[in-house]
Amino acid sequence: MRADRIGTLLLAAALAGPACVGCDGETTGTGGSGGGTTTTTTTTTTTTTSGGGPSFLGLQCALDSDCGIAGKCSQITDNDNVLGGGPAGGYCTRTCSLSADCPGEGNSCVAGQCFQGCSFGVPPLSTLADPLDPDKCHGREDLRCQELKSGDAVCFPNCGSDSQCDGRVCDPRLGVCVDAPNVGKALGEPCDPALERTDCAGTCISIGKVASMCTSPCVLGGDVDGSLDCGGLANGVCLYAPDKAGPGDVAFCTKSCTTQQQCQTPSFFCFDIELGDTGVCLDSKACNTAADCKYNALDVDCVTTTLGKFCMSPLFPLGTLDPSSGTGGSGGTGGAGGSGGAGGTGGATTGSSGGTGAMGGTGGGSSSSGI
Repeated sequence: MRADRIGTLLLAAALAGPACVGCDGETTGTGGSGGGTTTTTTTTTTTTTSGGGPSFLGLQCALDSDCGIAGKCSQITDNDNVLGGGPAGGYCTRTCSLSADCPGEGNSCVAGQCFQGCSFGVPPLSTLADPLDPDKCHGREDLRCQELKSGDAVCFPNCGSDSQCDGRVCDPRLGVCVDAPNVGKALGEPCDPALERTDCAGTCISIGKVASMCTSPCVLGGDVDGSLDCGGLANGVCLYAPDKAGPGDVAFCTKSCTTQQQCQTPSFFCFDIELGDTGVCLDSKACNTAADCKYNALDVDCVTTTLGKFCMSPLFPLGTLDPSSGTGGSGGTGGAGGSGGAGGTGGATTGSSGGTGAMGGTGGGSSSSGI
């Protein structure tokens, strides 16, 4: 794995280029299988700075005694009505009415519970594998620094794998351990962010002007190769983030891939970001020649698909919808029922009949699905 070589040049293309609309949505709350487009919003009771002074808040715990005399442990087995479930690893907190009730500088009272404060965007991010700052959310891989609508930022619990939940399940929308997780479309599937109730198991965010996908919150930076974000490297990578996010800040998962077919959202294709044999699905663009595909240091080419030419990594094959694997055409030599049968000799292979909806299609119209 060469995650240490993923630098700012990549981030400029993968993060800042396609704007991440909805990436600053607050993801705490009581959840529910329907949920909003982002999730329930919480507010602080008073304004503080987001420095996050030293205190027991946010420390790992299993018992109240782990949090000192004044603290309380929000345990992995809890069904917390603020978070919607139990924090992976436990979270030291205390009840409050005002942020002044929360010991330490810059900590905040959110819906009657103290959360450790943090400085969003500090330190700045240079690579996706930047180590987490031990002075920010205690350097925990299972805490994300997230801004509230008040302008404060706090450390919220964030699981990314069922393995963190001690027999429970990591909820893909809330980032906490629950018995009955939210259900719906999986990571990387297309979605409509305008819906009043999202159809994603996680949340729906917009990337750029037209693309939207189902995703889950994650912690930017840290152990990219581990299993604590996005269900592990084989499932997803923590990559799409709000503007100016830094290590330890909230970000959102994108789907991992080994073939172009696995990127289900229209206009998303598989890119190599030096994670061994694993690529990631990124918002791409149409092209005429390789010169149109300037993704900084990434190995990108202009590849011909049945939908046209798009920028993508030449290292990852098109998959079962590879145009070269059939004779092509809309219905092949026999049309839609001629000598080529239902779809001809190459129709089903090239996506002329819509296939099963790979690359974001629904299996419907002619070449609206598949590459």
